[in-house]
Amino acid sequence: MSIISEQQNCMAHLLREIRKFYKLFPGLKDIAAFYAKFRRIIKDGERLQALRKEFGEEKSYRRFIRLETRMEELLKWPNPDNVLQGGNRQSKEATT
Repeated sequence: MSIISEQQNCMAHLLREIRKFYKLFPGLKDIAAFYAKFRRIIKDGERLQALRKEFGEEKSYRRFIRLETRMEELLKWPNPDNVLQGGNRQSKEATT
């Protein structure tokens, strides 16, 4: 599984990759938390899209801005448990 990629993925594939990554590193609780928050943002976006006409332009725009802010904050998340720098204690301890 490649961590860094320039290829675009659909949402289902992206969510599947996160789940696979978590299965490989179950001790990394930050991965599970990231997945839950990311999935919630996606679900909220889908709900907003479905209710867009009912909400009207102004309310939809405000909610979209909130979703965008939540996504930006999530993407600022520090490296989960330092896995990319090899700082995963559980994996290191398991191999020694």
